[in-house]
Amino acid sequence: GFSNLVMVAARDWHNIAVKSDGSVWQWGANDQGQCGDNTTTDRSLPVQVTGLGARVGLPLKIQSSAQPGQLDLRWASATGEFFNIEYTTNLAAGFTTLLLANVPATPPTNSVTVTATNANCFYRLKF
Repeated sequence: GFSNLVMVAARDWHNIAVKSDGSVWQWGANDQGQCGDNTTTDRSLPVQVTGLGARVGLPLKIQSSAQPGQLDLRWASATGEFFNIEYTTNLAAGFTTLLLANVPATPPTNSVTVTATNANCFYRLKF
């Protein structure tokens, strides 16, 4: 089904929607390929835009650093990606603190060192 929409926009001859998983969908006039499905066939129903699929979570490896009081965060990625690293000490409150912003990818493995805290911390990548 076509559900879980978080954003919708309409133009004269075509429409676009973004689902909560990050996937992008379009429908309407497609004579110049505006629906992004690698065709020029008009679409009366939403089709997923090629290459803009749902984001898949990346495993984040966390380990003690060689530097005292530091942690090493590592993950795999592709060239051209940028990441934010967020953390929280309370998952119920959500990820409330931006630790690093716009970290450029250094494929195949990315690594950053952050200061360890005395509390239990949870980290996540956002891209």
